[in-house]
Amino acid sequence: MLFTATIETVLGLVLIYLVLGLVCTSINEAIAGLLRLRARVLFMEINRIIDDKVVREAFWNTGLIRSMGRSGDSRGDAPRQAPSYLERDDFATALIQALRKAGAGNDAAVPQGVVLASLATKIDRNSILFSVIKEIGLEDGAPVALVHEALGSWFDQVMDRASGVYKRYVSFISLVVAVLIVVPINADTLLIAKTLWYDDALRAHFVETSQRVADATDEQAQEILNSSLVSNVITSVLPPPLGWPEAKCEEDDCSAFRRFGTSFLGLLLTSFAVTLGAPFWFDVLARFVALRNSGPPPSPTAPGRDH
Repeated sequence: MLFTATIETVLGLVLIYLVLGLVCTSINEAIAGLLRLRARVLFMEINRIIDDKVVREAFWNTGLIRSMGRSGDSRGDAPRQAPSYLERDDFATALIQALRKAGAGNDAAVPQGVVLASLATKIDRNSILFSVIKEIGLEDGAPVALVHEALGSWFDQVMDRASGVYKRYVSFISLVVAVLIVVPINADTLLIAKTLWYDDALRAHFVETSQRVADATDEQAQEILNSSLVSNVITSVLPPPLGWPEAKCEEDDCSAFRRFGTSFLGLLLTSFAVTLGAPFWFDVLARFVALRNSGPPPSPTAPGRDH
């Protein structure tokens, strides 16, 4: 039946995307951890907004920030040593300490009750930091809690932008990793779909594996597969349709340009599909398994005629 064959072919494709997505996600996490990507993005964004050199150095060298950074270094102002995460209250506390140090210099300690506008007297007036402090509009004698809240809100806005920057970096890394995974094994979406469509036995094998995966993800909240099941799934999709076949094409039967174009498109489709990530394909797989189990939609009945 056309409906069943179509759903089963899609299930086979989704299963392959899922497995390759798991591999891609694992590699992405390893690369991000090795490069300390979150820490680098956080470091870059905070340096962008605290653009006064004196305050910036004081901020990264506060005891609070240094205690959150990577151990083994007395300073926190290097990307590889910066913390990966920072709470808004910690940011506000560290920045106020840095501003107090910049405002008071080395002569005297600035009282806690002095507001940011007073603390910023020695900050570069052309800096982003100085403009933001003035725009906050806190009056003299403002409570420290109000100062914390204002700085915390500013930090949240900056972190929203930082999240976007981080996601763009991860998306680029994901695409590169996906291509490096997909091309060597020739995970060509068009070729895989064609093979599954005409090979009933292979399609049935993929459907059986998809059913097991869907059952497992239901039991585990569709978030993670245990290592033994991952191994079984990977083993099940390693035979054809993956892999580069030997070139057996007569000159008068096909065009090299057409073959290249079709293969390029299929590999590109797979690469982009893999970058969507394993969680996305978990959900898609579960939906298509449920659709297959429910059967094709009922055929519309012809309307009755009035006599």
